[in-house]
Amino acid sequence: MTLLMRRILLYGFIVEVILFFLLYYFGSNGKPVLIKLLEETKEVGQEITVLQSEINQLNHAIQDGKSSFAKEKIARERLHMKKDKEIVYFIKREG
Repeated sequence: MTLLMRRILLYGFIVEVILFFLLYYFGSNGKPVLIKLLEETKEVGQEITVLQSEINQLNHAIQDGKSSFAKEKIARERLHMKKDKEIVYFIKREG
């Protein structure tokens, strides 16, 4: 190879490396975006853990209720299905 060809290849390689790092750090799918996605993934994982513990608490509360009225009352109050100043009545039908 001639000296001119080597220099062209060297400069091309240097430009390619510079473009790679610029796109890696400042591109639309670059490092800042990846870091943000990892943080969001951690937040979602923490939220899933909190919701799973709340589900477990609700299940234990429902299992601890002795009657179906207690189960309904717990479910309506904890799931915010009860309106303010509303009294929940349970009509038990036999048969």
